[in-house]
Parts: sequence; structure tokens; C-alpha cells
Amino acid sequence: MYFRLKLLIRGIFAKWLKVLFRPSVVTFTSEVSNANWATPFLGVLIFVAVYTAVVLTGIAPWYGRLDRYPGLVFESEVYFFIASGLMLIATIIYAVVRRSHGTVDYRIRAYLCSLYIVPLGIIGYLLSLVPGLLFFGPLATFIYGLFITYFMVQPIYDLDSGIARKVVFRISLIPIYAFLSFFIFLAFTFGGF
Repeated sequence: MYFRLKLLIRGIFAKWLKVLFRPSVVTFTSEVSNANWATPFLGVLIFVAVYTAVVLTGIAPWYGRLDRYPGLVFESEVYFFIASGLMLIATIIYAVVRRSHGTVDYRIRAYLCSLYIVPLGIIGYLLSLVPGLLFFGPLATFIYGLFITYFMVQPIYDLDSGIARKVVFRISLIPIYAFLSFFIFLAFTFGGF
């Protein structure tokens, strides 16, 4: 069991490096046949382990103190939040593309999304710990994630490059709209408008 888990984790890291450093339509096409549920959830578990290690070591003092979390091993809320976020992103991509280009098995979408969203999430989180990069590190990983999404949607939905660019543009508008809506909500709630 331990040996199999070790091989699976090593394989996940190899796939992350392949997708992050050689993103292309061919890279994602070759991964479609490897789609499974273990990779996304183990990737999220690795993210939670990194997050928990940072909290436990006190590297990021603004995340809270260890005495608030007695007996903390993994924070189940963080795991749930990250796993839900990954599934939400896969669903958003599906919703944007489905209107005109059919459906794809959810397992394939979640798997392919996890190959770049989870490692970019870890990198963005670690960059946010560097003084001065609190905002710019995650923003850079978000933009690179959109670039990789362009290559991911082409093979699984059989899109040409022009339609794939439109899909990625629509996907990029969703967090911008959510951020502006949240900002307007805060302004009206606490700003006294």
C-alpha cells in the first residue's frame, strides 16, 4: 500500500511538471486516457499538507496560531474548500463550453483541471507568503492558469484555437465579475452608501 501510494505521488509530481513546463494540446490529449479520481483528490491532499505545514511552522503568522488548533493534523475545512474549488472550476469550464460544444465526462474534466490548478494553487499560496508578493504571486499563477486552460479545453472539447481563446476569455471574466460584485457588496454594506 505504501509503495503504491509513493508511486502515485511521484507520478502526480511528474504529471504536474509536464503540464506546467510543457503545456500543449498534445500534453492534455495524452492525459485524457489516464483520467481517474485518485489524482485530483490526492493532489488536493498534497495542497492541504503544504498549507498545514505552513500553519504549523508559523511561517505565515497572519493565518492564525497553533494554540488555536490543538491536535491539528489536517484541517478538514481546508481540504473541503480546495476540493470544492477544484470541482467548481471544472464545472465552470464545463458550463462555459457546453453551451455550444457538447459534454465530456466529469472525471476527465476534474482530472485535467487538477493537473495544473492544484500545483499552481500551491505555488500561488507559497508566493503569497513572500513579503511584497501577497497579491502579485497568486495573480501571476492565475494568469498562467488561464494560459494552460487554453490548451486544456481544445482536446477534450475538440475546439479550434479561436473558440478556445473565447472560452478562456469568458472564464477569465467570472473571477473579475465575482471580485467586483464582492467589492460593491462591501462598499454598500460598510461604506455607508
